[in-house]
Amino acid sequence: MRFATAVLLLAAGFVSAARAATPSIGWVVDINGPPSAYAVNGVPGVGAAHALENGDRVSILRATDKGRKLTITLYIAGKNVVVDAARSPYCVGATDGRCGSRSAADSGGFPAVVRSILNSVSSVLRTAQEHYYSAETESNISMGAGKPALAILENVEQLTPVTDGTLSIPWLNGSAPFKATLENAQGAAIAAAAQVKTDPVTGASEARFVNLRLEPGSYRVRVADATGAATAPLTFRVIPISQLPKLTPQEMQALGDPLIPVHMRALWRATLLKGQGDQWRLAAYQELAPLPDDTQQVPQLRYLLTEG
Repeated sequence: MRFATAVLLLAAGFVSAARAATPSIGWVVDINGPPSAYAVNGVPGVGAAHALENGDRVSILRATDKGRKLTITLYIAGKNVVVDAARSPYCVGATDGRCGSRSAADSGGFPAVVRSILNSVSSVLRTAQEHYYSAETESNISMGAGKPALAILENVEQLTPVTDGTLSIPWLNGSAPFKATLENAQGAAIAAAAQVKTDPVTGASEARFVNLRLEPGSYRVRVADATGAATAPLTFRVIPISQLPKLTPQEMQALGDPLIPVHMRALWRATLLKGQGDQWRLAAYQELAPLPDDTQQVPQLRYLLTEG
């Protein structure tokens, strides 16, 4: 996946407007029809959230899909642009009337900050994708569910705030139904999980605790499954949200852009946190927990964080 700044030049009639535009981030937001119906620079198989590189040519390969007109929605220069099959191909990144303008490619400032964020996301998502499908294969050949394992809380003490009174704890293995309990540092029970769910592909599970009012300090969590197998109580530390790693003003501006889809902002925040060190994996997981399970790339990245 490639990430860079981009502007959109329509094939005809918009050259002058494109020349005046400020290069900005671009990616595919949505596609109507199968990925095989689209191409970037002649390579078929474009999906939603596919980032665009300066100089990309975005094409729709087939006019219709079983009678339905194909469209592709791009996020370009701060707004969504819908491209239909009657107007392909399109050229991205041409401020001077040519594909692949160097002036657009060499732009710095705010677009460069967003490009840097996206570059950091790409490597994590590639790893998450590999782990996700490896887990699918392993689950298919597994000889049993095994004992629940809170891998995310092992080895390195995890630091996380509790936002909106909610905390999500993930684990691997075990046989449903599960019981998850949150305890204080002395082992006294504080809360039982309000919700427990298991991903049908990876087998990773998650307990969500709600209506929490936790003071900063150490806490423990333990999980038991239907067979009676249980994890040891493992510790993590709750911190004030003000103690999360600081973002630069440019990063804060990029992540606060209301035109960027909510799930993309959550993915970026999670990736930025994870990049600060292994002790931030649980905090990164909290960014992804509220998103719908079918959000693109979210199950893969959740699994990557869960396995520690």
